[in-house]
Amino acid sequence: MSFILPLLSYPGIPSTAKSEAITRILSDPGLPTTSPPATSSFWLSPLHPAFSTPPLPPSPDAEIVIIGSGITGTSIARHLVRSHRASLSKQDKKQNPIVLLDARDICSGATGRNGGHVNEVGWEEYGDLVTRYGREEAKKITRFRMAHVDEFMRVVAEEGLGKECGMRVVESTCVFFGEKGWERGKAAVKGFKEDFGGEVDACKTTEGPEEMQSMGVPGAYGIIKGKAGAMWPYRFVSGVLANLKRDDEGFHVCAHTPATSISVSEDGFFIVSTPRGEIRAKHVIHASNAHIGHLVPGFRGRVYPLRGQMSAQVPPKGFSHQGEKRSWSFEYDVGFDYLTQLPKRETKAGEWDDGGEMMFGGGFVQAGFSGLVEMGVASDAELNENAAEHLRQGLGKAFENVGGDGFKVKSMWTGNMGFSVDMLPWVGKLPGSLTGRGSGQGAEWVSVGYSGEGMVNAWLCGKALAMMILGQEESIKEWFPQHMGISDERIRESVLERCVDIGTIGRSDLNMTPV
Repeated sequence: MSFILPLLSYPGIPSTAKSEAITRILSDPGLPTTSPPATSSFWLSPLHPAFSTPPLPPSPDAEIVIIGSGITGTSIARHLVRSHRASLSKQDKKQNPIVLLDARDICSGATGRNGGHVNEVGWEEYGDLVTRYGREEAKKITRFRMAHVDEFMRVVAEEGLGKECGMRVVESTCVFFGEKGWERGKAAVKGFKEDFGGEVDACKTTEGPEEMQSMGVPGAYGIIKGKAGAMWPYRFVSGVLANLKRDDEGFHVCAHTPATSISVSEDGFFIVSTPRGEIRAKHVIHASNAHIGHLVPGFRGRVYPLRGQMSAQVPPKGFSHQGEKRSWSFEYDVGFDYLTQLPKRETKAGEWDDGGEMMFGGGFVQAGFSGLVEMGVASDAELNENAAEHLRQGLGKAFENVGGDGFKVKSMWTGNMGFSVDMLPWVGKLPGSLTGRGSGQGAEWVSVGYSGEGMVNAWLCGKALAMMILGQEESIKEWFPQHMGISDERIRESVLERCVDIGTIGRSDLNMTPV
């Protein structure tokens, strides 16, 4: 459910704050921040050896240019390289390059700044999805998201990255610290399990003081358990990209090479301009998420940046290590946080170092005006101090009586997510009405707008888009939700426009599908 409307209609938020948020949402998000530099993400250190040296200039000609090197761009590249190009000769691969661009270091956007949490809380949104799209499509969307844990496990095994990225299946524990939220959660789980049956056997509710005490959260009302995953996202992406470079000499990864503009040549090729040279391409794929509105102006007001905040914290010695088996979400009366714990890390000498950092993110509603101050913010160069204070205190409040000197912040950073006005991804071929450009010999394509749930949307959205590009769209209809596609109706209705009177905003002031 879109949460823009409630914030814009809430009388307790000043009209000036609402107006400023809408202005940001409708503005050009620009390129990813380089000056001032982005906040330093714990995940990005050290850089992968394959991408720690200055890259060569991009090829002047390409079959495909992919803009964005997070999970989406990596998924698209892998499916193209491992299927479409697997049977090509070395010479054919060299003559028809795939060029992947990033404005900064590889995977330095949302993927390299998230929580490493592969967690589809299907019960939470399922009822709303049924209301909006009907029962069968709601099931399809939920199954699509839930499939990501097993899909990541399969890809990690195939690429030999298990030890490197630490992908693991864990028990998701959604902890409720508000009584009303707990009652709503239990009711949602009941309906969810009635519709999915044995598919969601892992989804269970538990409550009672003794159980909460044993789970280390004595202040909670109850817990909803389920299946989730966790990983080191940068190491997964960089590992896959390094493997693709090794296996396909025509696959080029160009860090610090922003795409600044796109035009169409007289002979029908796309011209992707960068500070390091122009690239002629048959197809251009946009996997830039929060920044999509920069090169595709038609997405302004449809997909917008929203800044989130993350931290890496060292637990006290008295905290029981649970990183191999559990992840957490904390649900409050207003807002939520999310948490994974890194496994213990083995040194080269065969000994174990401290490891076990608590990767804790959230604090959105505490950021200011219930989070409105972070909507439309396209820079990850600053911390929000209100959110930072919440993150510094949150673990100590959730896990009471752990002893020691408390949880200590080791690192804190921000990242920009791409939020869709209708809260679903946009995946497919881009029409000229959104790009303002012709299609030429090929086309422009897009996969963006995961609304804070990229880890359970992006990989399979990338796979679906790759198959669309290869002309295999029929083969994905069984598992890819149709409402994530691009249609004239969706373009027309799922957009936020400037309001005439912010102070009295209502649904009739917004040109968008009711949600």
